[in-house]
Amino acid sequence: MNKIATVLGASGNIGLLLVARLGKLGYEVRAVGRTKPHFSLPGVTNIAVDYDDIEQLTQVMQDSDHTYMLIGLKYDTALWQSTWTGLTTRLIQAAIASHTKFVFFDNVYGYGLVTGEMTEQTPLNPTSKKGAVRAQMNTLLVEAMQNQGLQAVVARCADFYGPGITSSVIGERFFSQILKAQTFE
Repeated sequence: MNKIATVLGASGNIGLLLVARLGKLGYEVRAVGRTKPHFSLPGVTNIAVDYDDIEQLTQVMQDSDHTYMLIGLKYDTALWQSTWTGLTTRLIQAAIASHTKFVFFDNVYGYGLVTGEMTEQTPLNPTSKKGAVRAQMNTLLVEAMQNQGLQAVVARCADFYGPGITSSVIGERFFSQILKAQTFE
């Protein structure tokens, strides 16, 4: 039997790469978005869901070995404050109901200002409104892991870069400018 992976937010920068990689690893992949993603890869099923609908979320995660949470929201503080907590709660409930292992891709906003290395023991100490939202999301996940049987992992990254990544600070905006300025002899 093939392993099934569900990628929520499949059309984003990380989602595009993850869907392709999971397919190469032999997973049956459900590429999920607010609108139907447009993957044309063997073993990939494109699905549109309403992230506000707990039943749709549970159904799309059903039978998945792993569900990857890569959903992005517009970079707007008020939107984050009004949306992320409820969405995270619904995702947790759906993951528990569908018995999937939940992989949450996060940023480092919840850490706030850190002196030294960031490790798994670094406390969440947000210094911004967006950081406070991300810290709350992490608190919900940890509580669900401790008290509700959620099987999850949080993967944090400060930024992402690589081929095709156009919205990263150090991505193609940075490298394309260097390449334009270089004279190759």
